[in-house]
Amino acid sequence: MGRSGTMKMLIKENCINWNQLLSGHTPQIDYVDISNKFRELANEDKIHRKFYDIFVFDSTQNYRPELDLLQELKTYNPDIKSVVITSEQNRKYRSHLVSMGVDHFLFRESDMPLFEFVLKQINLRLTRTETLAG
Repeated sequence: MGRSGTMKMLIKENCINWNQLLSGHTPQIDYVDISNKFRELANEDKIHRKFYDIFVFDSTQNYRPELDLLQELKTYNPDIKSVVITSEQNRKYRSHLVSMGVDHFLFRESDMPLFEFVLKQINLRLTRTETLAG
């Protein structure tokens, strides 16, 4: 998190209106949505070398590319937090995703109110880390 108090979020999930969800959020969250251009950005833009506080992705489809990107992101930023938003029917993949480095696992049908709590927890961790480093 920069000194401006703004969290940086990378998103690959296209079922949620992120602009509406994050508008007016405190702290401010700047996000980059790569949902519609994932392959091009992952290969050409070196997106994994840019700094983000949070990576949010959807695991309703083949989630292997997202896990590969998560591993690359963690190579350059080991403190990045990840949130998978998925469907209740994908519950069986939870332990596998967590074992692959996913920090938070939310079900679209029932856990979206918890997303705000997750953001607050990540912000708290970032604020504490920044205070200790500063």
